[in-house]
Amino acid sequence: GVAPGADLPLEEQLQRASALGGFRSVWTTEGLGYANAESAWEAGQAPGWFLGSSRLEGAGLPLHTGAALSFAGRLLAADEGRTRQGLARWLALWEDTTRAGYAGIAVEALGLVARNLYPYLVPRLAGSLAAFDAVLAEYFWHGVGRGLYFAPTHALPNSGSHGRAFEKAWREPADAAGRRNATAG
Repeated sequence: GVAPGADLPLEEQLQRASALGGFRSVWTTEGLGYANAESAWEAGQAPGWFLGSSRLEGAGLPLHTGAALSFAGRLLAADEGRTRQGLARWLALWEDTTRAGYAGIAVEALGLVARNLYPYLVPRLAGSLAAFDAVLAEYFWHGVGRGLYFAPTHALPNSGSHGRAFEKAWREPADAAGRRNATAG
């Protein structure tokens, strides 16, 4: 019910999303997180302006998840983001512009985006994250598993594709913790 080009305040966008019912509301709110983060990037701002508001209680998690997908896509599209130093700056920016304790959300989104758009970067990113923090590497592998689940090549019904996705989730990580998290994803 929104006209194209309408500029509604985020609070109103979230109210409209919550009226869609539980299932559609979560996905729509995640999309709002992504769209608002992308709009902030395009305006030359860090996207954290909308993530820290106390007025957004109840929508914080899906908003962060959507924004994290934007952060991850932007990181991996830039050559600098593919280095250990670039990854460290990206994590610092996430932590500076979002709620405390949400780094795992960003890293899980990084795994999903990397697995679907830049699969050749997965081993390098996993190694860099493990060097920073073993727990972050586990979130990354969970995101890789989610990426495998959502990959278009694994979306065909009755084709054995989910079994292939599970097999990849078990085979790709180099350690047991990675395998556990990728298969859980």
